[in-house]
Amino acid sequence: SYAITSPDQVPGYSDEKIDPDGPDVLSNWGNSKALDDTPGFGNSVTPSDYDLAIVSGLIDSSLSTFEEGEVTFFVTVKNEGKKHCEGAQILCGLDADKDSLISSNEVFFDTTIALSAGEECNFRFQISDARQGENQLVCKIICELDEVPDNNDYFLRFYVPFRMGSIVFNEIMYNPLEIQGGEWIEFYNTTGDTIDIKGWKIKKKEKYRLITSRKCLVLPHSYFVVSNDTSIKDRWGFDAVFLVPEEIIPALNNNGDSLSIVDASGMEIDFVRYTGDPAAKGLSLERLNPFCCSTSSMNWKPTVNEKGGTPGEVNSQFIKYNDLKICELRTTPLSHLSKGDTIEVFYRISNCGIEPADYFLVDISVYSRQDGSPIYQLKKFYYDTLRFSEQLTDSVSIPVLEYGTQKLELRIDYDKDEDTLNNVSSAIINAGYPPKSVLINEVMYYPDVGNPEWIELYNPDSVPVNLENFRLKDASGKVSLILARPFFVFPDSFVVITSDKKNLLQKYKLDSNIVIQVEKFPGLNNTEDSVVITDAAGYIQDSLFYTKYFGYRQGVSIERISPLAATNDISNWDLSQDSNGATPGRKNSIAKPDFDLSLDTVLVESEGKYFFEDKAGRISVVIKNVGLLANTLSSVCIQIENPLYGVLYSQRMNVGDTLNPEEERIYTFVIDSLPGGLHTIFSYIESARDERRLNDSLNVNFGVSYSEGSVVINEIMYDPESGESEWIEVYNRSGRTIDFTEWYLRDANGEWSVITTEPTALDSGEFLIVAADKDFLVSFPDFNGKIIFPERFPVLNNSSDSLFLADVNFNIVDRVYYEKGYGGGDGVSLERRDPDISGLLVDNWGSSVSEDGATPGSKNSILRYEYDVGIESFSFKDTFSAIGKENTFVVKLKNTGRKPTFPLTLEISFDGNFDGVHSDKDVIWKLGNIPPLMPDSTLRIEGKIFTTGKGYCEYRATVRMDEDRDLENNTLTTHV
Repeated sequence: SYAITSPDQVPGYSDEKIDPDGPDVLSNWGNSKALDDTPGFGNSVTPSDYDLAIVSGLIDSSLSTFEEGEVTFFVTVKNEGKKHCEGAQILCGLDADKDSLISSNEVFFDTTIALSAGEECNFRFQISDARQGENQLVCKIICELDEVPDNNDYFLRFYVPFRMGSIVFNEIMYNPLEIQGGEWIEFYNTTGDTIDIKGWKIKKKEKYRLITSRKCLVLPHSYFVVSNDTSIKDRWGFDAVFLVPEEIIPALNNNGDSLSIVDASGMEIDFVRYTGDPAAKGLSLERLNPFCCSTSSMNWKPTVNEKGGTPGEVNSQFIKYNDLKICELRTTPLSHLSKGDTIEVFYRISNCGIEPADYFLVDISVYSRQDGSPIYQLKKFYYDTLRFSEQLTDSVSIPVLEYGTQKLELRIDYDKDEDTLNNVSSAIINAGYPPKSVLINEVMYYPDVGNPEWIELYNPDSVPVNLENFRLKDASGKVSLILARPFFVFPDSFVVITSDKKNLLQKYKLDSNIVIQVEKFPGLNNTEDSVVITDAAGYIQDSLFYTKYFGYRQGVSIERISPLAATNDISNWDLSQDSNGATPGRKNSIAKPDFDLSLDTVLVESEGKYFFEDKAGRISVVIKNVGLLANTLSSVCIQIENPLYGVLYSQRMNVGDTLNPEEERIYTFVIDSLPGGLHTIFSYIESARDERRLNDSLNVNFGVSYSEGSVVINEIMYDPESGESEWIEVYNRSGRTIDFTEWYLRDANGEWSVITTEPTALDSGEFLIVAADKDFLVSFPDFNGKIIFPERFPVLNNSSDSLFLADVNFNIVDRVYYEKGYGGGDGVSLERRDPDISGLLVDNWGSSVSEDGATPGSKNSILRYEYDVGIESFSFKDTFSAIGKENTFVVKLKNTGRKPTFPLTLEISFDGNFDGVHSDKDVIWKLGNIPPLMPDSTLRIEGKIFTTGKGYCEYRATVRMDEDRDLENNTLTTHV
């Protein structure tokens, strides 16, 4: 026999014949598998009868990188034994615990095979749970017949890069103080897995520095700190993993730098770029959210920890896992709100926590500033998931239920929240009070030297008023905040605002709790100024414009008389009458009484523009409670008087009504009729509890107008002789006495001039002269009628003019127009022909034909009515008679009017009792239906009577016609 050696024999390993019974050829020889050979034993390269082996394994070579999850790999199993082998179990598993063993829970492939000698079987596997980092695949053959177990196990290692952000830069100390030691970097494991950072490196400016080549496990959500300074852990005293890198990290730039951390595969896991801040020396740079972008400057802030850093611990500004935050709360409208309004509440909530928030409650409440009690509450539930950095924006409408400043509070109720400090936000609701809820009640604008100016406010209402955010403004427009905190002025209470609280308290010995010092109290002018008080909503509560005429004396305040009267009514203010010169913090010395009913106004009402004579009207009396408390009115009384007529109307109205403060009541008296003229209403009220009687009565003058044509302009002297007076004559053509008091006269272009203010009566049919001056009496020395010389008399135009006569109400009673061509002039008056006809007609005027050139105070010389019948003569044939003797009389009638008469009646009466009065019972003869007479015609009537009287007997003839306008010529007397 002979031996053939192989040319590549390994030192210490012999060449062995593979098949002892085979040929001596090179292919049947191989290197021993056992060191120092196998002398005396079977050759190690000689195949066993049963030998299954895993001869190869590889990962899919088409993959350049491996990703967490699915990985494909290939394994080849070969029967290297000499005999057929059955029942071999093939197992494959992912060695999760890296113990190089395969446990039942790690197996993902399990099959049984049979292979003939030299036969191979290829397996392709896919695993779906490959983890980040180093993985080990274990394949195993289990066969009882197998004589060579050493080749039954196969290990395949591969590395899956970690996801970006698995390990992140979390805190960087790039500019430490000397006592803080060296620079350091804190990393944070953001995952829920333990991470082995073996082989990881820090990259700076393309230079990689190995952190550790040893196994180093970083637990989920934990930290590790890396520093070149070995003393860092002792200096800072933390428990987290601390590593001194195996390769020194270059120094960090204080002005800014860029850093990366890469895993063992070289994959960049996190990158940070920071900018330096010189003011941050000794302060680490902390990451707010490890799950947000590491390069965003918004995600980094200097630490607020008092030590200057938090290595190995939660950052001082670390974002919580569960953290809802109110980012915004606002309301609209912001100003000029009132009780009963609705406001919109807008809010924005952000999930600042790492974990999603999926169920939380928003509580919206409004609280009283007086006692903190809730006024309104609304709860709103949210069920949708709000992920990290997502925001929820919503709004609700809520009612304004109270006056004044209120606190609106928005609160998030979230069980998992780790930071409840940002779960609450508040806003202020400023609802205006009703106007005059607080009043300016007293003002010291001119104090003694060394003493401060001040303003007293008073609450007249029944509810407290919160002065929080109230403001004060003067005439210059300067606005001063009175108070920025709650301060309640209770009903019927006072508060004093001033620039100098200390001196004010010393001066007046006040309770300090009712004095507010205003930081920017406006200076009050001594001559005039304004004071405006606005509430928190911007509504004006009260405003006063005062002048020195309200009251001006140094060291003496001006006090308000009534809180119910107008603030700017000068009559509602006066100087203080208190011995101290003022009454700050207490009732004003001149304040109105508690019980005070005032007869405020008397109103005269009628259907038309004026109250006319003999027409119905109403007189209303307005009663007002100007006291501070409710008061009962017992009765209202009025009496109407006229100097000429006496008492015209008198009435008492029993009432019994209760009037609240500032309440007004109107009580109306119906007047059937009143004569024309200037009357006086005397009115008064009765109230048992009234404390002030001066305002319980009121006297009012009012006029009752006359109908047009009641009084007419009857004669005009517009062009008198030189040196003589112009004048007019008026005539009462009505059937009643006219009150001529306060009648007025004007010409075409002039103003109204009062004729007389003295009580003046003008009887029916009476004349009255209105003359420019007393030269009239020189022209007419025998005049004995009524005459008035007014203070102003219109200048009468000689060519043409108009005249207007008006009664007490300026109601025009007559109007006339004349021209020189109408008549008059050169000392001759212009006379009206007929007072019953319009004075605007040219034919109704003419020159006086009197010898005196005028007829002042008597019938016009050219007077001629439309209807006027008179007795021209009346006589008996026998002027001497005897009782029982028949006597004949003759009456001559004449129509002196401008139109035919209507049927006439003629009566003869005898004054049997010789009293000079002829009544209806004295008529002894009568003739009716006398035919009409034409103008200027006469009619002779003859009749007979029997003499019944003795002595000098008086007989009277009377002609009657209803339309007759001149009754003076209707009778004529004779004697028998």
